[in-house]
Amino acid sequence: MKKFIVANWKMIPLRAEAKALVEQLTSKVLAATNLPQIVICPPYPYLTFVQEMFSGAPIALGAQDCSSHEEGAFTGEVSVTMLKECGCQYVIIGHSERRHYHQESEEILRQKVEQALKQDLTVIFCVGESKLQRENEETYAVIKRQLEALPEKISHAPLVIAYEPVWAIGTGLTASFDDIKNAHDFIKGCMKKIGQETPVLYGGSVTGENAQEILSLDNVDGVLVGRASLNMESFWKICVA
Repeated sequence: MKKFIVANWKMIPLRAEAKALVEQLTSKVLAATNLPQIVICPPYPYLTFVQEMFSGAPIALGAQDCSSHEEGAFTGEVSVTMLKECGCQYVIIGHSERRHYHQESEEILRQKVEQALKQDLTVIFCVGESKLQRENEETYAVIKRQLEALPEKISHAPLVIAYEPVWAIGTGLTASFDDIKNAHDFIKGCMKKIGQETPVLYGGSVTGENAQEILSLDNVDGVLVGRASLNMESFWKICVA
C-alpha cells in the first residue's frame, strides 16, 4: 500500500503563493517515480484552480472541511457535492482546530462523515489528545471516544484516520516514536474491531528532517503536514522520505 502525504495549507497561502507551490510540486512529481499518494488541501477559493494546475500529475485534491448539510440555507457552508464538483477526492474532517475553535461536536462530525461518504469522498478523520488530556493519561480514552463518532456502518468505507496529538501541532514538539507507534497500534486495533482496515497517518509538526523516521514506524501509513507543506523544499523531502 502506498503511503499518504497530505498537505493541509490551512488559511495561510494567498493565490500567488499557492500557484507557485503547485507549479513547483507538479514539476517535481512529473519528473519522479514511485511516489506516495500526495494530497493537497488548499483553502476553498483555490480548489478549482489548484486542481486545474495539476496538469495530469498524480496529485489528488482535498478540502479542509465540509458542511454537515447536503444543501440549503446555510450561509458560509460548503457542501460535499460542491467539493466533488471542484474535483476533490478527499476531505479532512474533525481537525483539532475545527474541534477547538468551532466547537464541533461528535454528532456534527458524524454527520459530516456521512455526507462525505455519500459522495464517495475519502474521509481523513482526525483524532488526538490535548496536552492536559495527555498529562491526565487520557490519550486512549479520548481517541476511542472520538473514533466512536464515526457512523456505525462504516466497514470498507473510503476512510483514513489521522492521529494528531494536539499538543504537538504548530508547537515544534513531536511525540516520541514510541508514543506515535503506540497510538497508531491502538487506532488500528479499534478499527479492526469494526472490520475496517484503515490507513493511519501521523500529524504533529512533521518536517523534512523527521519525516523519514516517522514514516518508517510500524502502522504509520503516511503523514498529515501543516506548515512544512508551504515550503516546497521541506515538503518534497517529506514526499520522498
